[in-house]
Amino acid sequence: EDISRGVKTFVLEMGYPVKLIPYKQNERKEGKSSYSFTSYFDLAVQMIVRLSDRATRIALLAGILCVALTLIAGIVWLALCIANVLNPTFEAVLLLMVMLICSGTLMGVGLVGEYVNQVLRYVTKVPIVVEKEIINFTE
Repeated sequence: EDISRGVKTFVLEMGYPVKLIPYKQNERKEGKSSYSFTSYFDLAVQMIVRLSDRATRIALLAGILCVALTLIAGIVWLALCIANVLNPTFEAVLLLMVMLICSGTLMGVGLVGEYVNQVLRYVTKVPIVVEKEIINFTE
């Protein structure tokens, strides 16, 4: 059942190059399409999740980068406060803590997304082999 649902994206999943064919679609003669903006958005998100793991990888890397930058900013701010160059304020501490929590959350979402991608790859049913050509078999 899972294989038939993914037939549309099978060629993309196998890694074959995409060849676009020019096609002129005729105007709709009757009625209105049942697809709405939310249906198209849902389809787009499903295709991104099914065919690419870049979104979770970007979230993970952005989270790691933001955590590192926040920690560096916190260390610099602490050093400047100890050297009496800056006056320690509650707002600065609060801002650094909020930035650290948000970037940690982004990193966590990316990490969980990577795990979900790995589980999805493991449980998705795909054909083991793809026949290119059948030789010496008659039907």
